Amino acid sequence: MKLKTRLIHWKLELFGEFLNFKNGKEIPCRNCEKEFISHLHYRCGGLTYDTYCPECKEKANEKQ
Repeated sequence: MKLKTRLIHWKLELFGEFLNFKNGKEIPCRNCEKEFISHLHYRCGGLTYDTYCPECKEKANEKQ
């Protein structure tokens, strides 16, 4: 993973710039670094966002 991608996700995790996610936000995938639109979700720990693009998610689900 490139340093720029790490910094983007690190910033989102620490500072929670979730206000910009109202209609989705384009960020790089943690796996392939392809730009994709990420959306907010409510999970047991509170708000979270997609970190992997749909293609990488699908590949991960196929492995399980």
